[in-house]
Amino acid sequence: MEDLRQAIKARLSGDATLAALAPGGVFYGKAPQAAVFPFVIFSQSASVRRSSFGQANAGDTDRWMIKGVARERVSQASLIDARARALMTDPTLALNANVLLYCRPEGAMPQQPETDNGETFYQIGTIYRIEIEPLA
Repeated sequence: MEDLRQAIKARLSGDATLAALAPGGVFYGKAPQAAVFPFVIFSQSASVRRSSFGQANAGDTDRWMIKGVARERVSQASLIDARARALMTDPTLALNANVLLYCRPEGAMPQQPETDNGETFYQIGTIYRIEIEPLA
């Protein structure tokens, strides 16, 4: 899965439009405590190993979450999510050990506003279905 994680990070981090919308950066799992807002977080939320015709590892079907996180402006989180969705719908990902078969949005995450010390933070994201198989 490291191969896919690195490819997703490269895809998101390498886009100038997304970098302008989320100058705080792109993080896997969670952002560091000192992260600058707004930013992108992505993580794997589920994985199922497929087998086919006696082949033990025919590939993986994964669910990945990608979300924009913004302070005070829900519109900024929405713009980040929209750009990530454009980048991750049928993308070309630079995988080294796998072949990408499918990558599409599967559904929206519920909007998650949080308040901390009087500031509101918005998280808006999408769940993606991604299928890969090992190189032959």
